[in-house]
Amino acid sequence: MSERLNTVKRARAGLRGYQNPILTDVKHVATAVLDRDNSIASRDLVAVQRAHPNCPMDFIDVLARLVRVRNAVGIESSLVLMSFPMTEQGREVLAEIRRTQRTLDMEWCFERGDRLHRLVLMPITGSRAVGGYFKRIDAQLQPRFDRTLGEMGVTARQTSLVDDALRCIDLALAELP
Repeated sequence: MSERLNTVKRARAGLRGYQNPILTDVKHVATAVLDRDNSIASRDLVAVQRAHPNCPMDFIDVLARLVRVRNAVGIESSLVLMSFPMTEQGREVLAEIRRTQRTLDMEWCFERGDRLHRLVLMPITGSRAVGGYFKRIDAQLQPRFDRTLGEMGVTARQTSLVDDALRCIDLALAELP
């Protein structure tokens, strides 16, 4: 890590002109956090993959990085679990929501029991922003389906990231059969 910090310091010293010190410090912290200890990421990847073998590796990788950012600098991110009835309409609603996914978000879609599930990783998104996301989706889908998400049997709940990637997923999926 000290080698990386020295490289960053040398690069900063060699730059000419105006630099926004806040942006430079944020980039520096993020780089240090993400490059700090690859063994943590590897450990998280292995643990989550063992417990949830169908979870996409890209999803686990980004989740592990966001957990490290949260632990290092306190930036909140969220996991949102949406559950849909396993009906034709449930599949249509899921497909429509997937088409309108935010660029930063990552998803893991799977079936368990008699429901379809979509676990969404929402980087740098707290509970207030997740509430706005739900309202936007409901307002967008209500004219097409003539009912709210709740009336169509769709449930959703938000979980803030905690100190460990596996624990994050386990908390998000805790109420599933």
